[in-house]
Amino acid sequence: MTPEVGAANFARPDGSPVPADSKVPAYGQYVFFQAELLILAMTYMYAGEKEFGLDLARRTWENIVLKQRHPWDLPRLVDGDTGERNIGTDYYQNMMLWALPAALHNQDIVESCESGSLVDRMVCVTYGTR
Repeated sequence: MTPEVGAANFARPDGSPVPADSKVPAYGQYVFFQAELLILAMTYMYAGEKEFGLDLARRTWENIVLKQRHPWDLPRLVDGDTGERNIGTDYYQNMMLWALPAALHNQDIVESCESGSLVDRMVCVTYGTR
């Protein structure tokens, strides 16, 4: 069985998930940190698997925002089987969303902050520097 959303915490070399009753310390076989899942999605994008990474990120945000209705209080942990919040909230995990545009354009942090970039435009609007 694969999770509805997210990714397995631990996997064998063949890609199959480590059994739920294994001795590997984890929150659960398919329980994941949303921010870490977005890092995984961006890693796929940077590694040339842009569509797969983008789909993984989209499905995760779609679950959290549209299905679970947590746009501002992101769950700390999400149960991949049900998509529901597993533990707590961490607003700062929203910051991971800001890294996605750079990954989509295969940019590093310097490029993603250059004049005219999304980051630059948001800073200018927020602080009225233009």
